[in-house]
Amino acid sequence: MSSPERPDVEVARGSIVTDDPSEGDDLAAAVDALYALIDRRLGSGPISEISEAQVQRLMTLAVKLYVAQRQAGAAYSPFVGDSATATDVTVTAMAMLEAVNLDVFELSLWRGWGKA
Repeated sequence: MSSPERPDVEVARGSIVTDDPSEGDDLAAAVDALYALIDRRLGSGPISEISEAQVQRLMTLAVKLYVAQRQAGAAYSPFVGDSATATDVTVTAMAMLEAVNLDVFELSLWRGWGKA
C-alpha cells in the first residue's frame, strides 16, 4: 500500500520501502551524521539530552536491521572495530534478554541449533 503523503513510498510490515534509489544515499549520510553526533556526545556531552525512548528506537531499528542482513547472508561484526567493550556487550545483552523474557540458558540453546 502506498503512503498518501508520498506516492513513491510503500509501507510493508511496519517498514518503509521506496522506489527512489537516492534514498539509500540519504540514509547512509543520515546514519553517518547520527553516528558522529552520538559519538561526540558520548565522549564529552550530556547524554541526558537523549531520551530513553530515543535510545529504544535506535536499538530496535539497529537490531532489526542487523538480523535482516544476517538472515540475507551477511556475516559481519555488529560493531565498528573494537568500539564496544565486553562490559558494553554484557550489559546490553542482559537487558535485551530480559526485555524479551529469555534466559542465558535459552540463548545457548539458540547458538547450538543448526550446528552439525
